[in-house]
Amino acid sequence: MILLKLLKQAISIYIVLVSLFFSFSTGNTNTCEGDNVKDLKTDCTIITKKPLIIDKQVTERKLESKLKHIEKIEAGLVIAGTSISNISFPSIKEIRNNAGPAIYFDGNSHLGHFHTPNLEQLSGKPNALHFRNDQFIKSVLNGKDEKSLVS
Repeated sequence: MILLKLLKQAISIYIVLVSLFFSFSTGNTNTCEGDNVKDLKTDCTIITKKPLIIDKQVTERKLESKLKHIEKIEAGLVIAGTSISNISFPSIKEIRNNAGPAIYFDGNSHLGHFHTPNLEQLSGKPNALHFRNDQFIKSVLNGKDEKSLVS
């Protein structure tokens, strides 16, 4: 009888320890499906399945709250038609896209700063970056705008 009681206690302790281990090892990841950033939850850390789209529908303030926790984008990033001057991904470590460019810049009239201080991997097919009618790349390449910076 005592042995059975000790066995039950040991099993209970084991279950608690395993539960604690899994809760600590999973961390605070929140996977979200890519779409327009305005519809994204503010606590997303991984963006999957579809590209994350930043367009004219989002303000800089709203953008900042949506991007601050994102660590990984798996289906690319599209920045198109914005009038935003600054985009910052403070936590991003990886941006990739197996079906196109990792980052696609298109028609951004005022973008002068794209900040990714923790980026470790950038990969896309056939190229990691693609620019189309975009002021950002023009100002960076021409060196005319001192505020233009890719980091």
